[in-house]
Amino acid sequence: MFGGMFGGGGGGRRGGPQRGQDLQVRVKLTLEEIAEGVSKKIKIRRLEPCRTCDGAGGKGRRTCATCGGMGQVKQVSQSLFGQMINVVSCPKCEGTGHTFEEACRTCQGSGLERQEVTISVQIPAGVAEGNYLTLRGEGNKGPRKGPAGDIVVLIEEQEHDLFHRDGQNLYAEARVPYTTATLGGSIRIPTLDGDVDLKVPAGTQSEKVFALRGKGMPGLHGRGRGDLFVKLQVRVPDKLTGKQKELLEQLRECESGTNCEKTFFEKVKEIFT
Repeated sequence: MFGGMFGGGGGGRRGGPQRGQDLQVRVKLTLEEIAEGVSKKIKIRRLEPCRTCDGAGGKGRRTCATCGGMGQVKQVSQSLFGQMINVVSCPKCEGTGHTFEEACRTCQGSGLERQEVTISVQIPAGVAEGNYLTLRGEGNKGPRKGPAGDIVVLIEEQEHDLFHRDGQNLYAEARVPYTTATLGGSIRIPTLDGDVDLKVPAGTQSEKVFALRGKGMPGLHGRGRGDLFVKLQVRVPDKLTGKQKELLEQLRECESGTNCEKTFFEKVKEIFT
């Protein structure tokens, strides 16, 4: 996806300074951060101008005797097709076209030293795993005051305890008391925007899926918002009190068409909720 951008960036330029290398960092985000957008501060170690020589690389600058100030040299080799000539960056001056009478001891003539810096990254809402942002000019500085490379910020998404994400849609499961599933009612459902009430119709079966429109993830650049799909799991108690068993026996009789009081279902709801 990124081609060769992490391989060293730029290379030598004819008679000019080299471009600094690109860097890659990973930023892990929660769903809540992705939904709102977030500013992150990250610490990196990158090559900065040497503080001893102020990035010059040394004293007594002079034209490179190897390449004659061109920053490039020719390499001649033999092959099955005859003589091959390659033009490469000068190994003596590293493509700059000049050397020094006295190279800086701190940076060994490169003009660079590694330093820790903190940078801010503004991440928009709606990004996803594998997306990336490019910070121009925030990578390694080039040798001997050459232009800086870039930083590529790769987005990683933390696994959420409640939600599974698929594009802009979210998926979750919620448990509902079987009295509520049978008689109807409402339950509280967590969303990224806070809890909401979900109306459960009477006779709702386990595995029933409800869609909460607009409660999913936002799209990049404000391109709409997905939905939250909630699958209900009817909760059946594994231990019953004597009163609960008595009411269930009455329910069984009621289902057969006998002994069904008008207030029976209200009693069931009070006991099991």
